[in-house]
Amino acid sequence: MLFEFLLFTIDWGYWWPATFILNCILCVGIILVSILLKDIKNTTEDIANGNVYNKIDTKHLFLDLKDHAENINNISDGIQKAVAEQMKSERFKTELITNVSHDIKTPLTIVRGNAELLSETELTTEQKNNITYVLNGTTQIQSYVKQL
Repeated sequence: MLFEFLLFTIDWGYWWPATFILNCILCVGIILVSILLKDIKNTTEDIANGNVYNKIDTKHLFLDLKDHAENINNISDGIQKAVAEQMKSERFKTELITNVSHDIKTPLTIVRGNAELLSETELTTEQKNNITYVLNGTTQIQSYVKQL
């Protein structure tokens, strides 16, 4: 359609050649804006697909296009910061679970070992039932800790 307009200008031979030149400049401008918008669109799609480290080069942009591209870059930066915070939080959570797990396992092993030693001695029925209860409880807690 753009080129048809140019041909129309040439075919009818307007009186002023300046009209043709202005139309050419307009077409070049439209093509340039179209190319710049395509770059912005492609980078935005990359960011939407998870490549938050992709940036729009704003050197050659102007006016609202530059503002828009800078806003998209700022959004990308915000997503990067949020992902970094999430990763930091996940590492902290994993480390905390590991430490708590270790802190539970050590005394649990001692309790279980003592209960097993006690079970090898002569005990009353009530004491044996209590030792069995303790051993079952430590087994359950060990199972829970392994699930962490």
